[in-house]
Amino acid sequence: MEYRVIANATCEAMWMKKLMKNLCIDNLQIIIYCDNMSSIYLANNPMFHARTKHIEIHYHFVREKVLSRDMQVADMQQR
Repeated sequence: MEYRVIANATCEAMWMKKLMKNLCIDNLQIIIYCDNMSSIYLANNPMFHARTKHIEIHYHFVREKVLSRDMQVADMQQR
């Protein structure tokens, strides 16, 4: 469930980043804070595991954006 929330937040953040770029505000660093360590590891780890097989493909959009360095997913305690 928490990973789905991160996926929705990623979509919104990418929309905001595109809007800011259209307004000539560029080079924004997006960090999504989460308190669920499993979701953070899943987003930051590019390897697929047997336990992640049930997650729908479009939720791996988060992983793609982290790998392309468009955003970061971090622990809330790191703020």
